[in-house]
Amino acid sequence: MNTLRIMTAILGIILLIGMTPAHGNFVQAASGHDTVAANEWTGMVTDSVCKGLNVYKAHTQFSCARDCVQLKRADYVLVVGSATYKLQADKTELEKFVGGRATAKGQLNGNTIIVESLSAVKKHKA
Repeated sequence: MNTLRIMTAILGIILLIGMTPAHGNFVQAASGHDTVAANEWTGMVTDSVCKGLNVYKAHTQFSCARDCVQLKRADYVLVVGSATYKLQADKTELEKFVGGRATAKGQLNGNTIIVESLSAVKKHKA
């Protein structure tokens, strides 16, 4: 029972740290790959149910997110490090980027990005 309380407390602390707003106009996310700049966010385009974790077996990132949006009425989101932003744009346009990394430009309203443009992030060769 004490272990459960300790784990719950640790999880709560981790969640609070993840929800702490970043200061300044530019933040490098913990992963070292996803970035947030003023009016520009780079991360993975996915759905609000699975958040890029691809919960359902035998699904690709694309099919998992598409199915969650169509069947479970989930929203398309942009996962940037530990933050998740709902994407407000034409669903047909958003679907082109699902399962991949993209840069969204637009305005932030709460945790919703009102998308002005979305562009794919090119993969870097190692």
